[in-house]
Amino acid sequence: MRYTVKLSFTLGNKRYKNQFSLANRANNHFPVLLGRKFLKNRFLVDVSRHHLLSSELAPAKVLVLVKYGTTKTKSFFKNMEGQSQAQLTVSNYDELVFSSVGALNITIGINGTDVADHKLVYFKSHIANSELASAIATYLDFRNIIYRDSELASAVSRGKLTEAVRLKAHGICMPPMVAMKYKMMQANYGYLIERLGLPFVFKDTLSNRGKSNYLISNEVDFKKVLQQSESASFFMAQKYVPNTGYIRVIIMGSQQAPIIIARSSTGHANPLKSHLNNPAGGHNATLMNIDDADPAMIDLARRAARVMERQVAGVDMIQDTQTGEWYVLEVNNNPQLMSGSFVKEKSNAFAKYLKNELDRW
Repeated sequence: MRYTVKLSFTLGNKRYKNQFSLANRANNHFPVLLGRKFLKNRFLVDVSRHHLLSSELAPAKVLVLVKYGTTKTKSFFKNMEGQSQAQLTVSNYDELVFSSVGALNITIGINGTDVADHKLVYFKSHIANSELASAIATYLDFRNIIYRDSELASAVSRGKLTEAVRLKAHGICMPPMVAMKYKMMQANYGYLIERLGLPFVFKDTLSNRGKSNYLISNEVDFKKVLQQSESASFFMAQKYVPNTGYIRVIIMGSQQAPIIIARSSTGHANPLKSHLNNPAGGHNATLMNIDDADPAMIDLARRAARVMERQVAGVDMIQDTQTGEWYVLEVNNNPQLMSGSFVKEKSNAFAKYLKNELDRW
């Protein structure tokens, strides 16, 4: 049984009414589907083409992403509108806002136009902004939008932003996040509170091992962190999920049982770092028996590693103490095999993994 509602909508230049079932499609490519009953005897469907009616009614929208959005650059592309029969928008990477609060989206400015509202996205320059460009390309693939250059489809994830976008696009449960450039962050503390609440986790998208990773509880701390950061940084703010510590699931292939290390909550001299639970010496680390681990947690960790195409990975996870839901924090391509806790156990497991891989081939 499903709830349905009758809605009127415009398709092309005509108005129609139809029944729609109520369903959460936040993680789907398209927010609404028109069924075969509606299409029958009304339309001829050509599955090899798309956006046919919009192209008849108005110029196709094209987004050009540039390193610097100077007046000269914008004028250069605007002068092409007539010849290209397209409506061109020129934007630079500094203007973009990434959000996974609810549905995944990337907008030009706060609550601005979604990059996926364009028929084509052209990355004029992406080498200097490879992490951002890769994240955008992942999102455009998710939304079925054409982009150039298509080499970005095979770009390696090098930071937290690309990883977060890829995991969210594939339905992996992660804490809701908002990401934007340093200058935009400075002016939008109120927006972050509205979307994520307090406290929230705040980190540089290219940092690792807990560096540039803070728990923000007030505006004073927020400004303090920004003042000591690089102005070129791109930051991610994540909703804080109450937990009793985190778990690292070390994946070594799809057939071998993972190693599971739990780290309980621990104090920290710096309140801005109190959420990390990763003290030197690892005195709060426990090696878990796989039979005692939640199967749902292990399944989520395996799915996250598959999405990132990492056969050897350390998947960091937390469980919400209020709802019991599991969240993926990170999928590390370097799961600290030679350092940290339980090196002997990790070494033995990796040797077994290598043998199994060699035997397979």
